[in-house]
Amino acid sequence: LLDWLGVMLAHVVIVDTEEHKKYWSSWFGVDKNKIHALYLGFNDEIFYPIPAVQKNYFLVHFHGYYIPVQGVEKIIEAARLCADNPKIRFRLVGSGQDSKKVRKLAEQYKLSNIEFIGRVSLAELNAYIAEADVVLGIFGDTPKAKRVVPNKVYEGLAVKKPVITMDTPAVREIFSDNEIVLVKNDPDSIARSVLKLFNDKKLCEQLSKSGYEKVCEYRPMAVAKSLINIVSKYINITI
Repeated sequence: LLDWLGVMLAHVVIVDTEEHKKYWSSWFGVDKNKIHALYLGFNDEIFYPIPAVQKNYFLVHFHGYYIPVQGVEKIIEAARLCADNPKIRFRLVGSGQDSKKVRKLAEQYKLSNIEFIGRVSLAELNAYIAEADVVLGIFGDTPKAKRVVPNKVYEGLAVKKPVITMDTPAVREIFSDNEIVLVKNDPDSIARSVLKLFNDKKLCEQLSKSGYEKVCEYRPMAVAKSLINIVSKYINITI
């Protein structure tokens, strides 16, 4: 009710995707003309490419809160499907309400190819991503999961890594199959994509390059200009 009231009373409403605009526009009495999508992008002072760490295995990285929208348990299932390949390892950085459930699932499967790391600072996170060969996005079953472009997708691409995430209308508002790996929302699809990238270094390099070039369109200055352009329709601002 408070969310609806806030949208009703506001002169302009900023949301992060067109899918979220559609969602809020569907609420009773909300004027869709005052809702504007502004893609959040990434902080390029924190997330940027650095030299890759030399290692003898393929590292699959995830970071974020362990909550339903993330679908972390599907990552555990995907790790189980990749467990026969000793060269593929998974690393999960973060914590949250589903932490115990996720760790219990990994223990149940007796998985030795997963490393759990608790929450780290943003200053440290760039280095963790840089160690990875591929970054995972979200795979949740909640309606919200289909309406967002996850921060970790922007961040993984900003560090010049190939990214695998759930195929949703929101993500396709920005990214194409040439820039990101979009998969069905199930462990088999995640695991198959991990294995495909593991076996195709050239594809990894192509996705890293094209994904990075695309995400650079959403640096802070570009996002700020987009915000000013939206607000300037309501007040007298020139840039």
